[in-house]
Amino acid sequence: MIRFLLLALTLFACACNTGHKTVRVIDQGLTADTQAAVDAWNEKLDATCPGVSLTLVDSDEADITVTYGLTSIENSLATTSHDRERIVVNLKALTLENTPRAERGESLYAVRGALTHEFGHALGAEHSADEADVMFPKTFPGNAPELTSHDVWQVCRLYDGVP
Repeated sequence: MIRFLLLALTLFACACNTGHKTVRVIDQGLTADTQAAVDAWNEKLDATCPGVSLTLVDSDEADITVTYGLTSIENSLATTSHDRERIVVNLKALTLENTPRAERGESLYAVRGALTHEFGHALGAEHSADEADVMFPKTFPGNAPELTSHDVWQVCRLYDGVP
């Protein structure tokens, strides 16, 4: 238990070093959804806690990398690494028996919503108990996710953006 708490505190400290994070997209198929997620966070953060932002860059030196791959959580659409530096969109979750998500009637916003959620983690936010929050741990197909004031508060409080 103590080891877990120390790990959690270390991750929390790492997330708070700077309010500006750069993002690199490895797989170009994720660029539009990544940009939309970045824009959603920046729109809300700019109004609430200036100085906290995300920027897409084409550099190996980016703080966060977004890529396709297999995640450690089998049914998760995307995950953020423990060091909060890598977001992986799960290839296995994108298809079910080789049937694309869209053909199964799932929301076209699923990847965008998952990326918005994972960027919250990359910025230091934790899961929320409120189903309305983007940081709620489960997605609901058919809904385009909107960041709530609670989602934004979780991030801003880490960077002295709000009391």
